[in-house]
Amino acid sequence: MPPQGRPAKRQRIPITCTQDYEEICCLGAGAFGVVSKARHRCTGETVAIKRHQSDDGCNGELLREVCFLDACNSLPFLVGYDGLTCDRATTELCLLMEYVGGPTLSDYLRGCQCRRGGQRPPPPLPEATVRAAMWQLLTGAQRMHERRMVHRDIKPTNILVGEDHRTIKICDLSLAMHASELPPYAQASTLLYMAAEVTLGRADYDVRVDTWSFGCVMAGLLKGRSLFEGRDEVLDTMDGH
Repeated sequence: MPPQGRPAKRQRIPITCTQDYEEICCLGAGAFGVVSKARHRCTGETVAIKRHQSDDGCNGELLREVCFLDACNSLPFLVGYDGLTCDRATTELCLLMEYVGGPTLSDYLRGCQCRRGGQRPPPPLPEATVRAAMWQLLTGAQRMHERRMVHRDIKPTNILVGEDHRTIKICDLSLAMHASELPPYAQASTLLYMAAEVTLGRADYDVRVDTWSFGCVMAGLLKGRSLFEGRDEVLDTMDGH
């Protein structure tokens, strides 16, 4: 299901078999699915497998995310995409993605808090560290926006930290949209990182909503806590496309 406004284009999506992978552990769960760490039984390659949660049992939302992942594949500082994997028994389709190796940025900061005794907030990161992190994030965003993709859910839990704790990558395009899609757009984001125009109900926003969210992430890294206080609530209303 290609995003509205773009011509339909036939593309070959590689599909492997879920039974070829041994699931090791759950990496995270959210409103749109569960991500697991897995190892290919023959090659030993470590990957991440995402199972979409769908109310109607259809694959529309999964295939929509496939379109965005495919369009953004090979871009710097975005998680890589390797196709789909299918369960022989249930015919369930899952996303096959790069395993980055480290925690989410949110878990990384929470780990800093635990190392300080668990009660005190994590210390603000050094400015040089924040500069390096934001350069990677904004470079990835620039490349994504050049392809007219809007992420719409930038937040620490959708940013992965590499095993070296130096490389970071943007992940989870469940709420992404293409800029050619016609408004009205849904109020889709996470409340504490939602741009002001989205919060106020504006239905014709653009890629700048991601810029606001990145600003909130940067402020949180510099302050050691979220810029805004309140419930970190995901608004998962999808556009009617």
